[in-house]
Amino acid sequence: MGEKIEIKTILVDSSFILSTLLPDETILAQFKEHIDSFRRNEVFFKSCELLKYEICNSLKSAILQKRISAEKAMILYSAFVLMKIEYLDIDFKKTLNLSIKHDISFYDATYLYLAKTYKSKLLTLDKKLAKISQ
Repeated sequence: MGEKIEIKTILVDSSFILSTLLPDETILAQFKEHIDSFRRNEVFFKSCELLKYEICNSLKSAILQKRISAEKAMILYSAFVLMKIEYLDIDFKKTLNLSIKHDISFYDATYLYLAKTYKSKLLTLDKKLAKISQ
């Protein structure tokens, strides 16, 4: 019988995804291995529906900041859509509780909720969120 291969699941937030999309962002060394594994289909990325809104809002902001053109934003959006990210539901009451408990935004708490619920590593550039999620 063949050997069972376990595929790792990692939760991602918008800061992490944006660091891979935006041309003026630098991918941190500790994340490069995860990105390479994702591209080789050895790792699955998961997140919440909020990720889609945050990515689109950040692309719009990058246009206003003259970091990218509108055309480039549309190309980056298309690249984001092609990423095979599974979107998970959250429990709003438990997420609100985490937001209050850790004094973080509800948005950040959605990622924290998923990390805790699924006992998964969270890839984020937010230092406070990264520390809480460990």
